[in-house]
Amino acid sequence: MHADPGILNIAWSNILGNALKYTESGGHVTVRQRTTTGEGGPLRIVEIVDDGCGMSETEAAHVFDKFYQGDTAHAAEGNGLGMAMVKRAVELSRGAVAVRSGRGIGTTVTVTLPAAD
Repeated sequence: MHADPGILNIAWSNILGNALKYTESGGHVTVRQRTTTGEGGPLRIVEIVDDGCGMSETEAAHVFDKFYQGDTAHAAEGNGLGMAMVKRAVELSRGAVAVRSGRGIGTTVTVTLPAAD
């Protein structure tokens, strides 16, 4: 990938930290990577998938909003800036980030970044 490792470290540490925080002991966190071709050339797609508690549709819609904390049970463990920083870090790397989630199902965070030629 063509990206600043320090900037992307912010994204990876926040995404993985959330996946681990919201997945119960004995649960699973999976990281998958694939390459595809987009309009601008090759793309790296990284998915971080957990089978944790998941989020409601409303929570998932606001996950990138600054200071938003949908799960008040974990509110003392963060400040609601993590996923907003993820979005900005990925955008600075010319990429995109998306979240799919469901209560009791888990969460998938998909990061798409331009691949090196």
